Amino acid sequence: MIRIAIADDHALFREGLVALLARIGGARVVGEAADGETALALVAAERPDALLLDVEMPGPATSALLPRLRRASPATAVLVVTMHGDRMLAERLREAGAADVVAKSVPTAELVARIRAALARHRAGAGDAPAPPARDPLTAREAEVLHCVALGGTNAEIAAALSLAPGTVKRHLANIGRRLGTANRLEHVRAARALGLLGDAPGEA
Repeated sequence: MIRIAIADDHALFREGLVALLARIGGARVVGEAADGETALALVAAERPDALLLDVEMPGPATSALLPRLRRASPATAVLVVTMHGDRMLAERLREAGAADVVAKSVPTAELVARIRAALARHRAGAGDAPAPPARDPLTAREAEVLHCVALGGTNAEIAAALSLAPGTVKRHLANIGRRLGTANRLEHVRAARALGLLGDAPGEA
């Protein structure tokens, strides 16, 4: 029997997962959480075999939460579930300690198979090794541009604020999309928040 915890800030999604997993033999949901800190406490208390962790929840960035989850319960395989298909995002989350990164659109049977496979890898020794340090995928200037995007700045406003040409801002945004595997400004910001990349910009009051 695989003991599974679910962490997602959407109650309807959690309830749906609980109902689906209840119909499949060999899996049992042992707890739910709606934010990162509650997920951490749940994992520390229950030590589930697997945690299904939403990539975007209130609380710490997922990339910062993953090492804490591993320290709280090294035997727990953490699978990040996401609506994004970003390869860079998935790679960075794995570097931070995710046992797998799974799209929310996968069928239930595939989800269970992915849980079992991740748990088998984890038990084979992957969970014993410390998570490698995550690489920063953005340059300092790209991070500044993305911070301005997150604040709602247009290309012209960002150019004026950072003393850049508008064309340079466009090139930085294209580079950000390539580095993060994202297609537009909203996806850039969502992926960066999930990775914990949107700290205060240099020089910001």
